[in-house]
Amino acid sequence: MSIESEIRKKRLRLGWTQVHLGEVVGVRQATISRIESNAKKTSWGLLQKILIALNVDINDVNTITNNFILKESDFDLFLKLLLANSELKTNILYNPIHCARVIIDAYNKGYLNFSNKR
Repeated sequence: MSIESEIRKKRLRLGWTQVHLGEVVGVRQATISRIESNAKKTSWGLLQKILIALNVDINDVNTITNNFILKESDFDLFLKLLLANSELKTNILYNPIHCARVIIDAYNKGYLNFSNKR
């Protein structure tokens, strides 16, 4: 499932309009509409706010990273987003090897880029 459809599905499940989600994260309705149709041009910071506001389940790291190549400076945001999900945080604590494998797999597939190159 794409990040765009995940955002829309969760927003609708909560009964939120695009206007309401925009108010929660501090952007206009038009921005939410654009993100739901193509999130690739969305900043990681805004995407993080939206995902946290919607309480999106991020146990499947590929759902979040599939459309994004993270810059090294975004690594802290990436970890904060992972740890914002209490179920995932528990999984990291009790099954760190599996979680590391998921992140390494995402890196090997090119979804994550933590190099010094800009």
